[in-house]
Amino acid sequence: MALGCVLLLFPLVRSFHLDSALVAGTVGAFAGAWMAARPGARDRGVLLLTAFVYAVAIPLVIRDGLTGCLSADGAAFWLFIPLFSVFFGFSAGRAIRYLGPPLPRLAAVLFIVAVATGGVLLSMYFLPQLFFFNHVFGYWPGAIYDQNVHFPGRMILYRFITLGWIAAFWLIPHLRGPDGLLKGIFALILLSISLNYLLATQHGIISPESRIRAGLGGSHQTEHFELYYSKSDFHPHEAAFLGRLHEFHFRELTDTLGIRWPEGKRIRSYLYGEEWQMQQLTGAKGVSYVPVWSRHPQMHMRKSALDGTLRHEMVHVIARRFGNRLLNASWSIGLVEGLAVALAPASSTRLTHDQMVVSNDAFYSREELERLFSFTGFYRETGPAAYAVSGSFVATLLQEYPVERFKEAYRRSSLQAGYGDRLGDAVTAWHHKVAGVTVTEEETVLAQALFTTPSLFDERCPRTWTSAQRKPDAFRFALARGDSVRAVALLEDVLDAQPRWEAGWMQWMQLRLEMGYPGKAAEEFTAAAKEHPGLMEHPLLRVRLADAHMEAGQRERAWELRERALELRENALRVPEREKRTGQKEQSAGTGSRTVTGEVSSVAEKQAYQAWQRRSDPERWQEMVRILYKPGLSMEHPPEFVAGSGDPLMVRVFFAEWFRRNPVPAAERIPVELVEKALERPIDLFFFETYRNLIYLASPEVPAGFFGERLGGWMRPARQARLEEALRFAGS
Repeated sequence: MALGCVLLLFPLVRSFHLDSALVAGTVGAFAGAWMAARPGARDRGVLLLTAFVYAVAIPLVIRDGLTGCLSADGAAFWLFIPLFSVFFGFSAGRAIRYLGPPLPRLAAVLFIVAVATGGVLLSMYFLPQLFFFNHVFGYWPGAIYDQNVHFPGRMILYRFITLGWIAAFWLIPHLRGPDGLLKGIFALILLSISLNYLLATQHGIISPESRIRAGLGGSHQTEHFELYYSKSDFHPHEAAFLGRLHEFHFRELTDTLGIRWPEGKRIRSYLYGEEWQMQQLTGAKGVSYVPVWSRHPQMHMRKSALDGTLRHEMVHVIARRFGNRLLNASWSIGLVEGLAVALAPASSTRLTHDQMVVSNDAFYSREELERLFSFTGFYRETGPAAYAVSGSFVATLLQEYPVERFKEAYRRSSLQAGYGDRLGDAVTAWHHKVAGVTVTEEETVLAQALFTTPSLFDERCPRTWTSAQRKPDAFRFALARGDSVRAVALLEDVLDAQPRWEAGWMQWMQLRLEMGYPGKAAEEFTAAAKEHPGLMEHPLLRVRLADAHMEAGQRERAWELRERALELRENALRVPEREKRTGQKEQSAGTGSRTVTGEVSSVAEKQAYQAWQRRSDPERWQEMVRILYKPGLSMEHPPEFVAGSGDPLMVRVFFAEWFRRNPVPAAERIPVELVEKALERPIDLFFFETYRNLIYLASPEVPAGFFGERLGGWMRPARQARLEEALRFAGS
């Protein structure tokens, strides 16, 4: 009990869930081996030790009960981890005691160490998965920052193997006698254990590359890459395009880092259709990753995240060439992630890492930077802060000093090792660079919100997978699998429990319109809004409702909603405009690095206003909703009013919706006439991401310099970085 109270002082392990169960199981296994290996130890000691371990959990159960964090997953982890681990350790120590080595306790402890670490090291070297099953600590789910962890059913199968080892160890002291029955049972137990290990891949206990490739089904090869992709989620045209994109990033990164890649050594790129497939095969859900420690260079990504992660993850792979020999990377996570952020500036769609630093006044001193780049320093910060500051500073190091200095720091996991006495000058140069970066008020608000995102260690119920989270996850899973009917039913269950969930209502309206029920969608949402008046205050929901009326043929009702929304916005702008004219409210620029715009700060309000502006003509509006909510939208069969349209807006709307539905579009090349029509002046920066995607897929017949000429001019730094990367790809 007292030890359990001590655990309450520490994040993660104070919760009755995986982390505390893992610690209890590990300590219990070592304690059991130590106790059982003592000369004269009695077998009932394992029961006393088990009771003690579970008594430690009592304060955790009370804490989770009071905070509403108790879960069936946590109870399952505590049942299948500590219990089996304690008996495994005790039975192993008991067997070693009877075998009679010179130092039985030391031998028992070393055996448990070998099982705990040896299994992980072998799996890391030979397998690409992030999850691990182990007889000592039980189970590790994947990425260290997984917010939600549920109990895997395959762990029950794995614990049957543990049970086999417990039985085998328990029988060892009794095999010296003439009893043939016991020896036969012992042989059957070993045979059962062997068969279970042979079936480990089939049962999902391990996931070798052969299993992943079989699960994905598709492959494509380029000069430096072997792409293995989900055949049901990627079109061959997409695979070919991604092959070209891989090679483009590879050339730029190897040139920047001065790397000569070994001839004939291809990088394996595993591309998953969605996060549930990736979790099933690798243990990683919602994250992309590179197992740098693996024998073969490889990276793992899901389709929807490719645009923001491909170059970032490729940096990790290429940096293997100057990582340390054991890990193929740096022991400093700050240097590892800082390098990837610095060399993938186009990964962010909203803010650069320099803007994140300025918005949060994160001008770290030399001492703070050295702590951030230490062995554990990266995890002491919130994720956004650690990534932004490390990326911003590493970018300065690469700009100001030869890349060989950074490689030395990376290899030796020490800034001091690479930069020595010049480190102070580097910090000064970084401060000078970021001090000249400007951010708007809107960007500052966004950056500050990201910086204050709580980490896993700050969560009230870490790892807990509640029913409120399961239902939205089930909805997204059904949607990813194309089951719209089930997705709507699941989403409606969630909305019944969370009727003010605005993002959920947006998705519900989108699905209902795509399914061809605009009238019913408008009617049901209006009824819900009467019960919960705040829903109608959301500006984008008003746009979606007006679209439903327009698609249902209720033009007057749609137009009425538009006029009312514009009137509300005009009234909202009157107060700041009057203050601006009279000078009653001063607009200061802070330290000189922030700019206050005086505009309405709500991103949703701005997006809604832009949407209303595009709906200024009823005829065009009706054509627009036919595009936005058309099921099966494709380049092969675009609507007739787009294919032959002289209206740039319709072409832009079509491509914007097509790219939204297809993160990696499947067209070979987009015809030059549609590209030119989409980029007719005046350029509307609302469609910036659409223009950028057109650059990647435009026909070679598009004149050189066309995109640079049309899109040239001032834009925010994050967009500028994304545009420049796309233009470099087009010119490569």
